[in-house]
Amino acid sequence: MNYLFWDTALSGIDIKKNKTFIIERALKLGRPEQIRWTLNNYTKREISKVLENSVNIDPKTANYWAIHFGLKKGDIRCLKKQSTKRFPIWRNL
Repeated sequence: MNYLFWDTALSGIDIKKNKTFIIERALKLGRPEQIRWTLNNYTKREISKVLENSVNIDPKTANYWAIHFGLKKGDIRCLKKQSTKRFPIWRNL
């Protein structure tokens, strides 16, 4: 589990208070044993909620877990189409 939290002291992680952080890291970087631990320690609803609201999970990972949990891709924040609006081009400067 150490490699998932290379930037944080493991003693400072609380599985209830830091569940979003833990779930995001496990879904993105977890090996089978960390994934199993996550699935055993958090409910499907807790994991789905993190997946739906995360901006830290990359689209490829989010897509995989959306399929796994049967979630609509439109409900997952990082899979929603980004705005294509650009700042106006400043003319006559």
